[in-house]
Amino acid sequence: KDYKTVQDNMNDYNYIYISKNNKPEKFTIQEMQRLHRKHLTFIEKAIKAAHGQTCILITHHKPVADTLEKNRDILTQAYETDITKYITPNVKVAIHGHTHKHYNKTINGTKYVSLPRGYPNQRTGFINDLTIRV
Repeated sequence: KDYKTVQDNMNDYNYIYISKNNKPEKFTIQEMQRLHRKHLTFIEKAIKAAHGQTCILITHHKPVADTLEKNRDILTQAYETDITKYITPNVKVAIHGHTHKHYNKTINGTKYVSLPRGYPNQRTGFINDLTIRV
């Protein structure tokens, strides 16, 4: 993983600032990884606390790392991370953003969906009247 290239080429790391010790600091990959671990722990606990009841998971990043090798580039790692091993069968739908491409796939009984509108004039595969059935 080439963290420097990712950090230098993603708007997230160039324009987002966080407050540390009451001072603005640029958001970093290290901070993103810390938040990822914290939120993954939250997701695990929330799914367990549902005791098998139907759940819908909503994340910013794509929770499946399945971009075909021919379509991958150095920034792909910043848009998706595979957390499917934490997603139990009671999670019926996992909705995500961040990829700017329509995604609709069922994996191990969970439907994974992203439907971004994207930036102006960007072609994302947006479907105005998409209905998700579970």
